[in-house]
Amino acid sequence: RTMKQSSKLFFAIMAGMLSLSFASCDHSSDDAPSFGIDPILVDFTNSGCKEYLETGDGGENGITVTAVSEESATGKELFVLKTDSDGKLLLTHQNAVLSCDGVILTGFRCEDATIFLTEKSTDATNCTCNYDLAYTLNNLQEKTYNVVVERQTIDCDGKTLNEARRYCHFNFVYTPNLSETKEVNYYENK
Repeated sequence: RTMKQSSKLFFAIMAGMLSLSFASCDHSSDDAPSFGIDPILVDFTNSGCKEYLETGDGGENGITVTAVSEESATGKELFVLKTDSDGKLLLTHQNAVLSCDGVILTGFRCEDATIFLTEKSTDATNCTCNYDLAYTLNNLQEKTYNVVVERQTIDCDGKTLNEARRYCHFNFVYTPNLSETKEVNYYENK
């Protein structure tokens, strides 16, 4: 074979493989492969400590711990879901209890219709406070999603110190005008 014939054969094979891959990616049903349209995490923020706990000398052998407000100290843990005008989902874990002034990171993965959010934080302090953790997700389809929230301990540099463990879960039906609040369903081993 000449170089010209080999090049033509190579391009013909590549064109055939490309057309087969496009033909196999029919997204018309929930069971179809989701080539390029899997949900993605586009942003993550946290509010910082909503209740600031002060520790100080509580006497000769004690430590005084006070919360700035009772509301911050007793806020109910919830998930708030709201879509924006671009169809992105803002999912906020309100009043997540984590270490005071801890390093907070997140992990994200999606398997079929299950979204896994891993809340990673340090636990090197001797106090906890409430945080609002806000996740912005994109590329969601109009269907039911299960959300599994995991917890994992990290060091101050973000290195994981243990395996992620399941913390809580809920499900929701994504729609372009979604606006709802979900109560937390804890796993037994939280």
